[in-house]
Amino acid sequence: MTKPELAQKNEERENKTLVALLENLRSQKEKRATSPLDSIIKDLPKKLQNEVIVHAESLRRRMQERNIDEATIEDIVNEQAKERASDIRASYMDQRFDAPNGSYLRLEINRTLDVLIDDEKSIEKLNGHAILNFDVNGLKAVNDIGGHVAGDEYLRRIAKALSSPETTIAKKLKVMDIETFFTSNGGDEFAIILKGNIDFTDEKTDLLNEILFDYQAEIAKIDCSDLIDFSDEKIQEKLAGLTVPEGFIFQASVSAGAASFKEALTLAIEKLTDSDHGYDADLFAIMDETLKLSDERSMEDKKEIKTGWADSTNKNENLMAMITARNAEVVEALKQIKELKTKSAEDETRIKALEEQVIKLLQSQK
Repeated sequence: MTKPELAQKNEERENKTLVALLENLRSQKEKRATSPLDSIIKDLPKKLQNEVIVHAESLRRRMQERNIDEATIEDIVNEQAKERASDIRASYMDQRFDAPNGSYLRLEINRTLDVLIDDEKSIEKLNGHAILNFDVNGLKAVNDIGGHVAGDEYLRRIAKALSSPETTIAKKLKVMDIETFFTSNGGDEFAIILKGNIDFTDEKTDLLNEILFDYQAEIAKIDCSDLIDFSDEKIQEKLAGLTVPEGFIFQASVSAGAASFKEALTLAIEKLTDSDHGYDADLFAIMDETLKLSDERSMEDKKEIKTGWADSTNKNENLMAMITARNAEVVEALKQIKELKTKSAEDETRIKALEEQVIKLLQSQK
């Protein structure tokens, strides 16, 4: 047999081995997909599913080493998996939205950073990772005016829009091959981690702000007018006599801020240089800067949105400013600003003082 013939024969043998291996893997996958364990973990995030699987398989091997029969092993493994999955849900899931919570958000950021650090192109990859922070506008107003049931539904609608793969922005990101990971972040905040082979730090494209705007536009499409009956006498009393324009639509609204992982790393350099607490502490410092920066930008956006509503000549936006104001003091100041601007331009000093008062009041309460 010639060398070429021998090489071809070896290649054919290797291919047959690979085919057999793939068939075996497919068979294992089919068995895995129909196992009781699959139904136990199906509603968990993928990474948390792995946590249950690893624990279950480790338990299975230990019992097999003790020659326990397979039926008993299966029962014990499934029971233990149910308990572990239940514990994970309690620890990492926000049951209000059936989504990972703020604790898991931090876990995911840490794991992502850990993977990036091992990559030889970690600096380039950091450019393609970012976090979006969303702070719901008007929740206190919905709770106070429409009740907490209405407030909970308001949050659920926003969470659904932010997490849906069917929105315009979600489809746009999919085309751009940008992966999204949605979580709640406690109270009335949500977050999305972006992962892609793209440079979010490029100032020319301003891609992060474009993505934020698209998400905010998506939220603004949500009509929540059914959550508050503005014709109800009790609600009219709570609105302190404010006039609701004909055809008024109570739109959902979120403030938003973003931060790339590279920005956060840059801000954390001093902490990392001075730190002698070790690797885990360094990861925490970067994660902390990422969340802090995106939250600060979200709060800046909130101020701009609310003062923009207050200053608007659009009746709907002006009413939104009134009903989302945190207290009567803000409502009164906004009314006075509107009246002064209507009357004369000579009251600029008074207007400026009142606007500063509104900003301080809004800053004092989230």
